[in-house]
Amino acid sequence: MKLVRRIGGIGLWFLAAVILTGCGASASHKNEEQSPGADASGNAVSGAGGSAVTGVADLTPYVTLGKYKGITVSEVKPRKVKNATIRQEMEQQMAAEASEKKALHGAVKKGDYVRVAFQGYLGDVLVEEARAESMTLLVGQYTMLKDFEDGLAGTKKGDIVTIPVKIPDDYQEEYAGKTMEYDVKILDAWQMEIPELTDANVRKYLSEKSVRVLKEKIRKELEEQCKEEAQERMGQIIMNEVIQNAKIHEYPESYLKEFAAEIRKGYEADAAARKLDMVQYISLMGLSQEEYDQQIQKIAQADLASEMVYQAVIKKEGLTLTEEEFRKGVEAYVDGSKYETAEEVMEGTDHDRLEQRILYRKAYDLVVRSAVIKKG
Repeated sequence: MKLVRRIGGIGLWFLAAVILTGCGASASHKNEEQSPGADASGNAVSGAGGSAVTGVADLTPYVTLGKYKGITVSEVKPRKVKNATIRQEMEQQMAAEASEKKALHGAVKKGDYVRVAFQGYLGDVLVEEARAESMTLLVGQYTMLKDFEDGLAGTKKGDIVTIPVKIPDDYQEEYAGKTMEYDVKILDAWQMEIPELTDANVRKYLSEKSVRVLKEKIRKELEEQCKEEAQERMGQIIMNEVIQNAKIHEYPESYLKEFAAEIRKGYEADAAARKLDMVQYISLMGLSQEEYDQQIQKIAQADLASEMVYQAVIKKEGLTLTEEEFRKGVEAYVDGSKYETAEEVMEGTDHDRLEQRILYRKAYDLVVRSAVIKKG
């Protein structure tokens, strides 16, 4: 039986394919978990209450904080950016501007492009951060783990395959040296005619001075992304411990139902995107309907516990937002896709919920800054 496992509840984002790629995947490949303030319309509880945020339900009576400051955690070092990853990013940028896409009618082979959706499992456990709904890669360039890319050879558009992948020993501890299985769907496959990476073509198509300049620019961007991912991963570990240290007295049924309903909506949307009904979707997860319902309940409890802890930290520390903090928090939602301006954020979200999410991020930052980082 494959069980759903949540990492860190509401608190934290992590690159979905980081286990396969390490950091440094193209920004277009990222599939992030929610962090405090990362989604203005995220799973926040609304209703009457007297919490630090007017109009948002006060969950603090249901939790007693344990240790939340000075958490000791081992340093999470940024992964190195591979030259192959940089080259793939350069080629993808070139492809986006200058190449011609040709449909692939035969089997996938090295040198072909594929767009895949995948879900990874460790034994019988579904690992949420080992997941992507759409990722494009050049087969045989090995920006992802070799086992994974080799397992794509011979597939065709529409195929669903299971690929065993041995995780290297130098990956994050909970997966290092283990073998994961990835259920992979081939969403599309094609060949590309991409201009050669020369100084002249880089100037023509990408408006950069040279290949060397473009390479260094991309390297710096990916290294910064690696640093951010390492920091968020460390924050994830810290908040997991804070939540574990807290004592949850009760999970109010009305709030559990609200959280469960939101989680179900997320899975139903994912099923619709994959053109599956929920019976097929649940079966693909390796669960019976009863097991699926039980897992929804467990996830809802984990998310509700996370909400409780964030609110408890806010209350304990007396955290509030200045106008400047609120303004910057709103601007953090402007991503050029869902929201293009701060005004759109304000118009498209509930003010109290938005303020709550920004306060959660402030609580998260306070806890993480207070942690003791063991160098090693």
